Amino acid sequence: MKIINILLAIFFSIVIVACGGGASVSSSNSSVLVQSIPLYAQGLNGNKNIIVAAYSDNTNSGSTSGFRETLNIYQQDAANPDLLLNLGSVYLGVDTLYKRLADITLNAEWAAVTINFNDAAQGWVALVPMVGPTYSLSATIPFNVTLDRAVAMGNWLLVASNTNITLYDITVPSSPVLNSTFVLSASTTSMVALANGFLVITDNGYGYIDVTNPASVTFTETANSDIKQSQKAYLIGNKIYIGGPSKYAGKAKIARVDVTTPSAPTVDIVNDQISGTFVDFSYDSVDGYYLQFIDSVQLYKESSGVLTLNKSASLSSYSNAASQLHAYNGRFYIGKWSMDIYRMP
Repeated sequence: MKIINILLAIFFSIVIVACGGGASVSSSNSSVLVQSIPLYAQGLNGNKNIIVAAYSDNTNSGSTSGFRETLNIYQQDAANPDLLLNLGSVYLGVDTLYKRLADITLNAEWAAVTINFNDAAQGWVALVPMVGPTYSLSATIPFNVTLDRAVAMGNWLLVASNTNITLYDITVPSSPVLNSTFVLSASTTSMVALANGFLVITDNGYGYIDVTNPASVTFTETANSDIKQSQKAYLIGNKIYIGGPSKYAGKAKIARVDVTTPSAPTVDIVNDQISGTFVDFSYDSVDGYYLQFIDSVQLYKESSGVLTLNKSASLSSYSNAASQLHAYNGRFYIGKWSMDIYRMP
């Protein structure tokens, strides 16, 4: 009888994991580890087929120096998507043991890496142009505050610290010029660069910074329970794809948002009833929405106007301030004790 109860418990636990979010899918299996790269990635993010990972190069470490914050840049191999091409490695201009990675944002123009000093209210934003085929550091900009995140677009850099967001002209990246400072009603959770401005997602909703007229930059802020708290935003065309904690306790959400009118985005589709403690999110522009939880990764796809669970794979993970997940073309990349490449079972 005891054996039967154990078997029934295992059966129902599998069904619950497989059917998170109310969808009916095949049983959850372990994710397929394709490759493990020996790199302790403090943060990992991507833009379509480009993946970046930040780590400390301590090959020449001393007591307080020799811990060079470094960005590795990879590209998914089009001929064999299970493999990564190594495009280059860039020292980010910060060399101290007493630092921590706060955030990485990436788009077609810039990688903006936010780093904080552990022992004082001090931080840096390192800027790397993503133009290739060779990559180099454009500037490492120091700040006398603890930073949350930064994002760059064209000649603009937006930096967030608590409820303050500051806009700089980086026509000369090593000599940024302050343009505007705005105070939000709540802290930022993610930021994305749009064609003529920035969408700033907060704990209350979102804000939009319009840089169409550099001499008169404008800012508006709006409460929105569907968009708020989103941890990442992927821009494709005039749509952003977001994921994060839901407005409902103990649940996560994913959504597609139309930003044709960026000051007034509209939610096209949302699923905010996904059970689990949110860890990370990525939108695979080929395959769908990836949600990472403490013990699993789930893939959602759009079907008849609804975001439904397609696959679920068991995978242990941990929460981290900086992004540790990116997905593209059916592969997902996770940074923790190593940089790992996975496929769904």
